[in-house]
Amino acid sequence: GLLGDIDDGPKRLRQMLHAESVPDAAAVAKILGLLGNGRATKMLGEVAGDPEQPFDVRNHAVVGLARNKGGEKVLLDLAASKRLAADTRMLAGGILARSGDAGVRKRAAELLPQPQQKDREPLASIDARSKCSRIRQSSSAVTP
Repeated sequence: GLLGDIDDGPKRLRQMLHAESVPDAAAVAKILGLLGNGRATKMLGEVAGDPEQPFDVRNHAVVGLARNKGGEKVLLDLAASKRLAADTRMLAGGILARSGDAGVRKRAAELLPQPQQKDREPLASIDARSKCSRIRQSSSAVTP
């Protein structure tokens, strides 16, 4: 079975997330992000909101949280309560700006910095950019 399913598994996972070896702790955060279940999301939320954690570990926690609806909510809650570490706010804003959920994109734009283009305007969502691309492609295919 999975480590999280045995009696002291969650305790062991938390210890591994706080390991002295940053690459090991980051690998655990990455794996928890791939799992995406409620217990993993809770642990990743704790890591993402802990400025004492090394950046690489928090980075993997943020990326992992953004992989599912529950994790997106945790990131938005951390941002709203000003508990998301400052050096991961841009990362969270950029990832959540590409969410498949319009509500998450809107809330992220309100709470988090968004990636900027050269003209200082936030980048359009992937959906909006692909729609513009399709329009350009179809209009260039039309011959006068």
